[in-house]
Amino acid sequence: MGIGDSISFPSKISDEKRSLNVYLPESDQREPKRDYPVIYLLDGSTNEDFIHIAALLQFGSFFWIDMVPESILVGVVNVGRKRDFTFPSTESRDRKEFPSSGGQISL
Repeated sequence: MGIGDSISFPSKISDEKRSLNVYLPESDQREPKRDYPVIYLLDGSTNEDFIHIAALLQFGSFFWIDMVPESILVGVVNVGRKRDFTFPSTESRDRKEFPSSGGQISL
């Protein structure tokens, strides 16, 4: 990936493989017990927004820039974006154009 690490694991609830991308600040190597703010990023795959946001976070936390505190970034990778980020619709046009929209996982 180049920046951060990818973690994959099976989800028992959704019966699918889920993935996270994680960026740790460079200072974490020197100070592993230090506490950092955590940012959770939806659309967090490497072909979506993770790389861009991690780079902005890294740049913005340089001491000479000091726009944001050093932070951990957790990118949540989508499996079914329309299913995961939309609500169910009763409109026939919505159901036709976006059949997985508003899907839910059975518990």
